[in-house]
Amino acid sequence: MSARILLLLPGALLLASCSIEHNAGPTQYRNVSIDAAGADSVHATLNMGAGVLRITDGAQKLLRADFAYNIPSWEPVVNYAKTGARGELTIEQPKNSRATIGNNRYTWDLQFSNRIPIDFVVHFGAGER
Repeated sequence: MSARILLLLPGALLLASCSIEHNAGPTQYRNVSIDAAGADSVHATLNMGAGVLRITDGAQKLLRADFAYNIPSWEPVVNYAKTGARGELTIEQPKNSRATIGNNRYTWDLQFSNRIPIDFVVHFGAGER
């Protein structure tokens, strides 16, 4: 009997340490457009834990982004700054995002300019890309 308890204990501790959200609601949409502000090149960092990530080119400005999400605390955070001739762009899923149960929607459609050199660093968890 005690051997069974010892086998179940690690799984129970793992589940007890998880924080799970149940507050999925209606899908919210957010559009962002960023001008390069004269940058000659851009370093872009994308941090997405889970979801659908689509990247295309052809934007008139540096970035045209369309976000769709149904968990309010998952609203993407977008920051852009220009230092000298180089731009720094960061798009990330909030760090306080937790695992969820149910029908979740989290999509990033990112369209970048093909007129400005961009180097990417992408940190991506589970999902489609």
